[in-house]
Amino acid sequence: SRELSRALHADVHIERLGLSLLMRPHLSLHGVTCSVQKSYSLAIQGAYIYPSLQALLAGRLEPGLISLEAPELHVQLPRQQAADTTEASLQEKQKKAAVFIEAAIHKLPACELDISDATVGLAQPDGTAFVLNALDAELTAPAGKLSLSLTCASRVWKKLSVTVQYRPAAASGDEAPSDTSPAVRLALEARAIDIPASRDMLRAFAG
Repeated sequence: SRELSRALHADVHIERLGLSLLMRPHLSLHGVTCSVQKSYSLAIQGAYIYPSLQALLAGRLEPGLISLEAPELHVQLPRQQAADTTEASLQEKQKKAAVFIEAAIHKLPACELDISDATVGLAQPDGTAFVLNALDAELTAPAGKLSLSLTCASRVWKKLSVTVQYRPAAASGDEAPSDTSPAVRLALEARAIDIPASRDMLRAFAG
């Protein structure tokens, strides 16, 4: 816990740590909590880390699957600064978004991430809150790419399903010039959505 706290610059506590060598070997962590002052707090009932069998056969110890059971993440958003009067072009916004996404992807572990029954809460300084619950997700990020499948519920929809596939921009000199921009595939499906409540939520959190 102390090493994790120093690495993450946060208060990390683990109630119980276990190692199973039967069937499929894995490391288990129970009662995990992590917090950074008033910025965010994370609590995980159970976290299971399975090694990559392919890496083990090659003599390396690498995670192949990380499974999180009933994690709860609560984020306190900072107070928004005054908007910049200079309006960026759509192309500039897309470029900044691509840089941010690619940087985030490279920080993700190359293994598969499986999340079940999660809760994510966002809170504004004025007390406005938005909570996603019953969130299940599967995420993989091989070689800088991203594949995400997610379902969740909230007070503004009964069920939301999201599928995202992201491929970074091709390096210069690649065969097809048309492949030099990032490729994103996004699919959304919402059930029993409350349109007025959704509009109010977007105004509160997106401005």
